[in-house]
Amino acid sequence: MPRLVKILFLSEFVLGFLYALSVKGLLPYEDIITPFIHLNREASIPTWFSSMQLMLVAIICFRIAQSYNQESKKVIWCWALLGMGFLVLSADEVAGFHEAIGHASDQLLPGDSRENSAFSRTGIWMIILAPFVLIIFGTLFFQIKQSLSSIPWSFFKVTIGFAIFLGSATLLEAYSNFTDRGQIFVLLEEIGEMLGITIIVWGLIPKLK
Repeated sequence: MPRLVKILFLSEFVLGFLYALSVKGLLPYEDIITPFIHLNREASIPTWFSSMQLMLVAIICFRIAQSYNQESKKVIWCWALLGMGFLVLSADEVAGFHEAIGHASDQLLPGDSRENSAFSRTGIWMIILAPFVLIIFGTLFFQIKQSLSSIPWSFFKVTIGFAIFLGSATLLEAYSNFTDRGQIFVLLEEIGEMLGITIIVWGLIPKLK
């Protein structure tokens, strides 16, 4: 396992552990520290960490695209578009585009509000966005499959990692509307996203060699 991947996994464990301590009220200077380590806030260390992870995946994709000669234009474009996709996801972590879409889509719910709907906590952004994200990234993954075939388990790690990332971001967040154990689902959702991204990095790094 590459050292970078080990560092990412360790960082995720630390962030999850600190959040669990804050939930239990076991951190010193809780009022000062908690806002910075909260997993479900936009301006926090976990959010910046996730954005950095996705940016890292984007950079790796761009570097891989650059490694091909000009005769492989289709492969170059697929890797470049994949990098752009992860770049958008990185920006979304900080800017919260999906949240804005969620608020806009409240107009599709009864009474133009999520308050009295089954999705009162999160809105329905995942129902609207997840199919598009799955189709776009699924198509690009299919196109790059051959270029990863020479590296054992590489494509498997990339696809499984993305499935964990997307499933945590959408399915777990959607299910959080139907349970009162919100803090546990925040932990599972956010750490699940980070783990998924790290597995993608793990699958792609050998392609840089």
